[in-house]
Amino acid sequence: MLFAGVEHIYWYDCAHSNAETQEAYLSPYLHAGVLTYLRFHVLIPHSLTEGFHFEQDNSYRHFLSHFSGEARWVVQVDVDEYPFSPSDRSSCFLSSLISDYEMNSPNVTQILMQCMIFAGNPGGDIQNGWLIEKYQRRKYETEGVAKGHQSRQKPIYRADLCKGILKHDPHGVWMKEGITVVANEDRIRLNHYWGARETGFRKDTIESTAMLVSDVSIQRIASKIKKATGLVSRKSDAIGAFLRWIAQG
Repeated sequence: MLFAGVEHIYWYDCAHSNAETQEAYLSPYLHAGVLTYLRFHVLIPHSLTEGFHFEQDNSYRHFLSHFSGEARWVVQVDVDEYPFSPSDRSSCFLSSLISDYEMNSPNVTQILMQCMIFAGNPGGDIQNGWLIEKYQRRKYETEGVAKGHQSRQKPIYRADLCKGILKHDPHGVWMKEGITVVANEDRIRLNHYWGARETGFRKDTIESTAMLVSDVSIQRIASKIKKATGLVSRKSDAIGAFLRWIAQG
């Protein structure tokens, strides 16, 4: 997300126990001041029996209630999703996109990204890679084909002009003013790393394979980050190297 140009991350950890929490792994980002970490079920006690839509919806609502004044633009995604521009592989491509809209289409206050599901075998298509490397096949249709709740279009929106989360669509927001556009998927899209969940954590079948096409377009970004920073594991100062590299532009 930092490579994409996001300046600050608000991370809602929906872990049901301390054994599941991601806090330790995220501590370098916390110390660097680029991430705010929140335990969802601490913020909203007695909610462990609720489903993941409850967690998603109320995480988004909590952000709007408590942090919307700290950002001009917000990209609202889940942990297994990543904004990607097939036409712009440079760093801060998301910032460039928003700047272009502000300059050429100032009445746009919400940009919807079409989601694309990346899926396949439980082990992925390659071994020992990042998640964005392991799954190199996606559904040939975007998740955003259908309208409404099933669209899975995710928003980039003006925080100061947002009225709230849509009741009928947990992935959408309600804007006070301006217009909403659906971005061309060649310009910006959302890669959704659904992974082995698509096949119920089983190996590929003829039916599942028939839905997938090869898509390695993001691999250049992964290789660029690894080469520039040495960010290949959670050990040593890899996170620090990455943050310094981003800061240097």
